[in-house]
Amino acid sequence: MDFKTLDIAFQYIGAIGSIASVCSFFYFLRDRNRQAQTYLSARIFTYLRLQNSIMKQRKELNNQQVAFYKKNIIPKRDNIKTLNTLGKNDNKRLKLSFRPNLWLDGAGYKGSEGELHIDLNNKGEDAILLEFRCSSEDIVLSCINLPYELVKGQRRYIFGKQNGDKHIQYCEYEIDVIYSDKIGSKYLIKINGKGGIARIVETKEID
Repeated sequence: MDFKTLDIAFQYIGAIGSIASVCSFFYFLRDRNRQAQTYLSARIFTYLRLQNSIMKQRKELNNQQVAFYKKNIIPKRDNIKTLNTLGKNDNKRLKLSFRPNLWLDGAGYKGSEGELHIDLNNKGEDAILLEFRCSSEDIVLSCINLPYELVKGQRRYIFGKQNGDKHIQYCEYEIDVIYSDKIGSKYLIKINGKGGIARIVETKEID
């Protein structure tokens, strides 16, 4: 083999070496990128797991506080003032844990007797119905029987009688239902209706 051929061979070997070096560099970068992605994914997973653990602990603490208040705060008038000593968030959480949720399951009437009935239900905590206020020239409430304890999952009918010559089907009315929860917070729902069609148009806490 002459010198020229040997020189060409060395050039080929050098070129191959350069290509191998470049390939090795790109493989190195790819591996580093994979390692970085794996590390980032692990950090994100660890953070999410920690955050989930903290949220569970907070929820458990809140439940424990509500259970404590329910067990230790007796729902009597003398203990209502205890609410004023609680923090704002604790006060709100406590009220929500005792709050009733009144809703209507329709209404109806007996045309021959001129009688109206409204089906009032409770899917929240126990409520004490205190007062019915009817604003109507067409309807007079009857069979009031208040105060009345409307416990969770039960119903209570509100009855009215036709007042005047207008048929009960066309009688219009507005009824305020005043009620309280077991710790003395008071609420109002406003019912608007005409004949056998009635709906709650407002729910609010009152003093």
